[in-house]
Amino acid sequence: MKARVWGLDDGFGEIKVAGSEGQVAIPSLIRPGARLELGTNGRENAIYHTEGQSFTMGDGVDTLNTRFDGYERSPMNRAMSLHALLSQGFMAGDTVVTGLPVRLYFRADGSVNTDAIEARKASLQVDVLDARQVVLPKPGKVKVLAQGLAALMTLDCESAAILDVGARTMDATVFQGGRILMDRTGGRNMGVLDMQARFAERIAKHFAYPLADHLVYRAFRDGRVKVMGQEHDLSADREAAIQEVAGNIWQEAASIFRTVQDVDGVILVGGGAAFLGAPCREKPWPHVQVASNPVFANAQGMFAYGSQ
Repeated sequence: MKARVWGLDDGFGEIKVAGSEGQVAIPSLIRPGARLELGTNGRENAIYHTEGQSFTMGDGVDTLNTRFDGYERSPMNRAMSLHALLSQGFMAGDTVVTGLPVRLYFRADGSVNTDAIEARKASLQVDVLDARQVVLPKPGKVKVLAQGLAALMTLDCESAAILDVGARTMDATVFQGGRILMDRTGGRNMGVLDMQARFAERIAKHFAYPLADHLVYRAFRDGRVKVMGQEHDLSADREAAIQEVAGNIWQEAASIFRTVQDVDGVILVGGGAAFLGAPCREKPWPHVQVASNPVFANAQGMFAYGSQ
């Protein structure tokens, strides 16, 4: 049987997988330890063991923070990535095409950071065991692209400024004449989680005690939350936090792009595209547009690259 190809966009907020038969986005929510728990449907939580550590998929009061350097080669990343791949039918020997943020894929001098790329490849080849201590399938090949740039594989344009906004990072690049302009490409540690952090600061005034992290996550996601049996509408604070951080992201993107007058469009991809590109929100340039499937743009581009 021919090995299949999978695009794996291992975001700080969601793990996205694209393959020949569809795609899936799974929240990057994982807890330490093996928690044998049953849901209302009678199914057990997914438990994984790797490098002497145990993890349980799902949120809770002790959900682990993904916002740290080295996340892309960490045991928790490996467990979540494999969980997402397996949910789509991943098998031993399949090819996985994944990515690194631009600031990690390239060194400061513009050269490719082969050390970071090899570390990412090696991480996905480390053993992961399930709850019964059975070793799970590994990829036959792992290929690594620069996140944000992977989306170019699925975009039909001659020139564009691409802004990929994820949970923790933003990557910006200018593409013209079939070339990536490295002097107008870069990344920052800034994304949707900054919006959530600013939101947490703003809503603190509504409560006499700090909200648990998983409640802040739900409140930011929905704009409202139930605490101790009482519903709280926090949509105004959510919108204010998004507007504030979005302004900072646009400012950083402008400094990387230098100018967008010579491109056909500024294309938003990634999970943050919906926040920056919503019709109700101000944009700095008239030719800003959201990619047709922004959340999966990178995963689909990775899949397309691996399928060539």
